[in-house]
Amino acid sequence: MTENNTQSAECLSRLTAELGTFTAEEIDLLRQWFNCVQDLNPKYLAKNDFVLASKIYENLCLRVPDSIIDGVKKNEIKLKDGEWYWVRYDALGKNNEAPALYKANVDCFYSYEFSGIPARHLTVLRSA
Repeated sequence: MTENNTQSAECLSRLTAELGTFTAEEIDLLRQWFNCVQDLNPKYLAKNDFVLASKIYENLCLRVPDSIIDGVKKNEIKLKDGEWYWVRYDALGKNNEAPALYKANVDCFYSYEFSGIPARHLTVLRSA
């Protein structure tokens, strides 16, 4: 058995043990569904949704996207419209930190260093 087949078998075994009777294809459909909701209407997602999405990616042996990791962390800080926060964002492969103003009606941050960045694409570090 090749290394990839062994890894796939281990992943499928973990999927069955961790998530019950779903097939790998059904779990991948759940992952796709989460991605669509996150892209189209992320306000409906709670911390538990991001935690579940993280488990799905891990059990499919896929890298957990930063937006999901950040979604777990983001929900630890309650964002208020019109408040300033220190945020970390990626620009051209480099992590940057800057103070940014949060606008709830569009779920974006604005800063003198960047125009609007959706909240799911950055990490909120703390209140400014």
